[in-house]
Amino acid sequence: MSGAFLKGCHRVGGVITRSPDLSAIVARRVPDELNEIAAAHGADLSSAYKKYLKGRIRTVRAYDVAGVDICFFGKTANNMKEFTFLLEVLDGQGVRYTHCFLMEDLNSFPIAAAAVPRRLSDIVFDGSAQWIRESPQVTGTHLHQHLRYARTFLGVLYSFERKRHLLPRVAVVANDHSPAQVGFAAAMQSLGVPVIYVQHAQVSEIFPPLDFEAAVLRNAVSLDTYRRIGLVGGQTFVLSRSRGPTLFDKVLERPKDNVIVGIYPTSYTVPGAVRRAVDALRSNPAVDDYFVKPHPNSPERFSEEEAEYLRVRGSIPDQRHVAIVGNSSIVVELLGRGHVVHQLFELDRIKPDYYGFVRAGLVPAVEIEDLGRSFWLNNFYDEAWLARAVQFEPAIAEDQDLVKRELAAFLRDLLRRPRRLELRSRLLDLMRRSRVGGLLRLLTHGKLPRSLVGLF
Repeated sequence: MSGAFLKGCHRVGGVITRSPDLSAIVARRVPDELNEIAAAHGADLSSAYKKYLKGRIRTVRAYDVAGVDICFFGKTANNMKEFTFLLEVLDGQGVRYTHCFLMEDLNSFPIAAAAVPRRLSDIVFDGSAQWIRESPQVTGTHLHQHLRYARTFLGVLYSFERKRHLLPRVAVVANDHSPAQVGFAAAMQSLGVPVIYVQHAQVSEIFPPLDFEAAVLRNAVSLDTYRRIGLVGGQTFVLSRSRGPTLFDKVLERPKDNVIVGIYPTSYTVPGAVRRAVDALRSNPAVDDYFVKPHPNSPERFSEEEAEYLRVRGSIPDQRHVAIVGNSSIVVELLGRGHVVHQLFELDRIKPDYYGFVRAGLVPAVEIEDLGRSFWLNNFYDEAWLARAVQFEPAIAEDQDLVKRELAAFLRDLLRRPRRLELRSRLLDLMRRSRVGGLLRLLTHGKLPRSLVGLF
């Protein structure tokens, strides 16, 4: 258990260290107290933070768990899409499972941290101190993310450790670096539950290495990125998220004029950038209409007047349009729906070309001043582009049914594996019914033969 927790500490902390952009975004939410602790204690930071952690984690969120085959953990709309996609693959391939649930849908309740067995809480407190000692740089931002990670880990661990007979056969996450998701995955791994990672967005080299029972990736570029990051652990499956025939080839049918333009900002939008982009489009005589599709996690809230001016929409329309996108992995999804896409890095605070789409020749970049003219009339999208796009959309050239069958076979095997506690329960039941009381006493006193000890 300690090893899984410590590994998760480094996963969460490493992303902050490697990404100045993410660190700056999170830093705005860090309380002054954590910044002061990180700055003031130097070599004594591990013991100071351990003391702080014990004071902050006064309660733990426990879950009213139930016995299921598949347990999902995620919080965003994009996570939910990935979970639905995975279930569709399993159902389409006839994989049987009893029940599945989303952790966030379970009843949860606070319990006093003092009620958590010390052997569990010590994993968190001692492991956190060890993580700091092993880390070359720890800031208040690192501590802020770590606190969220530690709380989730302890709550999930406590909930299932006391009811091991209800452990799921498979756990699923759609994020490999956010604190809560890593906390859940680490707790499941510490309890011996195989964890499946379903990639929900394009990845970058700031991400931690793959370390799951299996990873369901979106494309070859993602797998190559993870290989550059480090050793890839577990099985990998590269599978398109397209639920029907991919429409990448439709992108070659470029619109001429009287176009509709959709703006897709990220959740870290530069104030006023969307308005300036809309103003430029309104001055363009070749643009018939426009709309803005905000990111589902965007904190920005539009007034009724603003929403009307920006023509805000809650979903991606099927109608063909030219898409203007910030630093978002929705680029690939929009291309797969047959829409012409350009990236506008002025929309957000993220490092330009964060995902490398422009660098790889998948989409061209534009600036706000370009939106007043027919910027989509170029020779970028041609047959050579379609050949480049294969690395981002496997459905263009590969048989996705084959990959689905392979993934289904892998998960079918996991779902058929009996839980260790099921084996224990069966053996105990057999002993009771056969009236072998002496064997039960041997079990109680830890004197079982080595061949049987592994079942318990």
